[in-house]
Amino acid sequence: MARSDLPLVGSWLAQPWAAFLSSWLGAIHDLFVPFLLLITRTRPWAYMGAVIFHVTTAILFPIGMFPWIMLASTTIFFSPGWPRRFLNRFRIRFNFSPLQRFNTGDTILYRKRTDVLSKPALALLSAYCLFQVLAPLRSWFYPQQGAWDVRGFNFAWRVMLVEKSGYAEFFAVNSVTGERNEIPLSNYITPRQQMMMAQDPFQIRAMAQFLGHQYPNCEIHVDAFATLNGHPSQRIVRDDVNLATAGTIDWIIPLKEKQR
Repeated sequence: MARSDLPLVGSWLAQPWAAFLSSWLGAIHDLFVPFLLLITRTRPWAYMGAVIFHVTTAILFPIGMFPWIMLASTTIFFSPGWPRRFLNRFRIRFNFSPLQRFNTGDTILYRKRTDVLSKPALALLSAYCLFQVLAPLRSWFYPQQGAWDVRGFNFAWRVMLVEKSGYAEFFAVNSVTGERNEIPLSNYITPRQQMMMAQDPFQIRAMAQFLGHQYPNCEIHVDAFATLNGHPSQRIVRDDVNLATAGTIDWIIPLKEKQR
């Protein structure tokens, strides 16, 4: 299992039963925590369980900001007034008072604020919500919905639905002599960056365009292979084109159908 090198618990993570236990605990968390968060009496314990779950996944798996975004968004289950109660602690400093003060000369009057959300703020909020609804839908307008060629993949909410890995080698090909030399990527990016780049054809092309400036008299060809959700490894970009050229067309190789 991942991160068996961790202190204290690393040896446990290397055991076969750890994968089964974590799978069952993850399923129990996803099935029950949302309902427990809806109940006032169980909400603190459920949120504590969510914190433990997401911090653990952040440590064990390279899934970026997802655990922290989920922890922040889980607060939507809290009572509606909790942000106001929290911010009221800083009322004097940030002027979050729900009362509006009027000075009429001899008398100071207060009335409840009714302009908490102005029209420009409401318009921005509506535009933001509309974007969050429409942006994920664009993936349906691409043939493979972004899993292979990553078109429409960002903001598509396809978290944990893709198991993908890749490997890419870059070559500087002399356009006159045809001499072909491998380019050491370690001179430019880290091993993790290489791993992430090799899964994304657009990042591969961006890397090739960068290397084109480093090798101005050469074409940049790439041997890149990737595997997706159990499919056999196959080329993800063409190896016979100069990817350093911005106008390259048909450079992504479609995913072949999985043989049954």
